[in-house]
Amino acid sequence: MKNLSECGESTSPGYIYPLLKNLKEKEFISFKQVDRKKIYSITIKGKKLLEDLKKHFKHNIKIS
Repeated sequence: MKNLSECGESTSPGYIYPLLKNLKEKEFISFKQVDRKKIYSITIKGKKLLEDLKKHFKHNIKIS
């Protein structure tokens, strides 16, 4: 959330945590518990999804 706010976007835990749960259930991300924090990482499956999305948007959206 901190990184998003630094980019000018705002969000809330009520949006982020269900999204993270969904991504984890679909195995696009994983996490490890470190003390009281969860550290999230993208999986190989998640990286493939990102690459596919980049290709899709690159072909369908012209950026000027």
